[in-house]
Amino acid sequence: MRFLELPPPPVLAGLVRCLWLLEDDAASADPGLEERVLPDGCVELVVHHGTPMRRVEPDGATRQPRAVVGGQLRTALRLRPDGPLGIVAARLEPWAAARVLREPADAFT
Repeated sequence: MRFLELPPPPVLAGLVRCLWLLEDDAASADPGLEERVLPDGCVELVVHHGTPMRRVEPDGATRQPRAVVGGQLRTALRLRPDGPLGIVAARLEPWAAARVLREPADAFT
């Protein structure tokens, strides 16, 4: 598994908290592997260039789209890999969603 978190370029400072990527060719080899994403008050722009993960809910799991605007969470989000992972994302500052996405942040909760 490779995880890398980078500071944003200066032109995005103040709007983007960080850029990050996650890659793992063997992620789906462990059927019990699950990622818990905890609420952090940020909105993320996520692009899957590998196999999109599945969102695990009490009534089953649904595959995420290739591109996701991940809003502010009220509870932990459970994700399960469904193939080789390849994710590139930008974690916005909590106040930046309205400016970058031209929608109020609560539209993405």
